[in-house]
Amino acid sequence: MPRGNAPQTKVHYHGKDEDFVIYVDGSKAVQDWKKDRSTPLAQVVSGFKIFVTHKHGAQSVGDEASKSTLENEFGTHNEDECIIKILEGGNVQDTESHSGGFLHPTLPSPPASSIASPSIAPSVLPSPRNHPLKPGSPKESNFIEYVDRKLLEISGRYERRFNVASREDRGQTTTSNGYENLGELAIDLENVIDVIWVSGTPSLQTSYLLNVALAVTTYLPSFAFSPRQTFQLLKKLDISFCSLLHGQNVETGEALPGFDGGRGRLTTTEKVRIRGLVERTRVAVVGVASKVGSAEGESRVTETDEGFTTDDDMMDGIEEDANHGRWEMEVARVYERTIVDLGAALDSSAANGYG
Repeated sequence: MPRGNAPQTKVHYHGKDEDFVIYVDGSKAVQDWKKDRSTPLAQVVSGFKIFVTHKHGAQSVGDEASKSTLENEFGTHNEDECIIKILEGGNVQDTESHSGGFLHPTLPSPPASSIASPSIAPSVLPSPRNHPLKPGSPKESNFIEYVDRKLLEISGRYERRFNVASREDRGQTTTSNGYENLGELAIDLENVIDVIWVSGTPSLQTSYLLNVALAVTTYLPSFAFSPRQTFQLLKKLDISFCSLLHGQNVETGEALPGFDGGRGRLTTTEKVRIRGLVERTRVAVVGVASKVGSAEGESRVTETDEGFTTDDDMMDGIEEDANHGRWEMEVARVYERTIVDLGAALDSSAANGYG
């Protein structure tokens, strides 16, 4: 968050009835995102807030946009979808932040200098902040508010999935936006994981990742088996937990913020909770994957820059074993890094009298 007279970068979107403004981490971050849409929004947007100017131009930022205002302009009040449209059609502007002026709330976002160099192996996780969020700070409060709200929205969409099915069974129509497949759910959960990881704050990362892992275990049996989305989501959680266990990104070897001086280490209670969730999730995946016809009949079509592809086309690295089934090897690998290293850590704790 820029202070004093430090420059800020905003994206101004001229709408039909209202002008919208979002704050970003520099014009280069927006340019890079437009070149590679797989870049998490958490690495582009400096706070997941959308403001209106009341038609007073880009230099005048007023209230946070209401859901009805967003719906009227963008056809949706989903903030992530609206932000994407603003990034696509808005103008990037650098401004000066004056003391006493409008202070926009921000979420933690990695500085440009924290982007891994080409010599470092890529990770499924985004680059975190250089330093943890300060306890009790506005940034920490804004982060907690945002993640809590996103998890509540995901839970709501999951519940509406069943409301839709119930109404359809009774021959009633509905416009609910409940999740239609696991792919939609996985995208939302992965976006939340990215924001959690960018915070660079071990205590918050551990707590919220446990919540996400529990949600995955709870939601997974309600959907048909979708291999690519399932294994991609679980791999990200596996790398996250294993990295927190070691205090460094286990894919790149980079030290994580908040672990200096022995701080940030997982407690034995947290390790036990993670192990319990890992074991439950592995059982759940086996149960979902074993449903008759689910693995082969639920391939999801996805539009890419090269055209259309399916889950089967995109499952790079998934091994096919004619004797044991197409997906059994990947099912066996669910949380494999976490469960091995966690077992060793708990055994060590028990040996030292902390188990």
